[in-house]
Amino acid sequence: MAIENQLSRPEKLTNAQTVLYEITMLRYAKGCLESEGASWTTADNWAYLEVFLLHFRNLLEFFSGSAVRRLQDDDLTVERPTDIWGSDKPDADALDKLKRNDLFTKYERDARPKSISKYLQHCTTQRTSEARWNVGEMYRDLEPTMLEFESLVPKGDREHALHWQKTMIAKHQKRDPTYHTTFSDSGASKATVSK
Repeated sequence: MAIENQLSRPEKLTNAQTVLYEITMLRYAKGCLESEGASWTTADNWAYLEVFLLHFRNLLEFFSGSAVRRLQDDDLTVERPTDIWGSDKPDADALDKLKRNDLFTKYERDARPKSISKYLQHCTTQRTSEARWNVGEMYRDLEPTMLEFESLVPKGDREHALHWQKTMIAKHQKRDPTYHTTFSDSGASKATVSK
């Protein structure tokens, strides 16, 4: 297929949908890494690893805040709940459960030699050092927070994200029948592999 047209990601109508898109893409990349279709090459694994790392890092940044990094005016963060929920934001206890500065420090702190940004952002001498990523552990670390976030966003936003997930999965399963995903009531997906 020749790429002659301009490409874009799915339309996002709300800021909550932007974060749900990040969650969707993280899950999709994880599922692809777990399934490794029969026709896959090493380059496919590299591409899906980079997709996973990119969306993982974006979610770390969203679920952390000014305590661990400098925020720009237009950054979405759990510290700015009105950007996601408007005046119907969750109570302070629910929002506190979403704050994961610990994970930002674990995986992304700039001083950390193997931070995701140092691996992805631009070409540096550090990229010649081997970096290994435990995708399963990283996902397990962030999954409870993603599920909690999904349970708090408006139902319409969850349904919008669920549509993306179902569309992506259906297309992927045509290419790789070992890729299977189930959905929970919150709109979250969990990738499993059957071989």
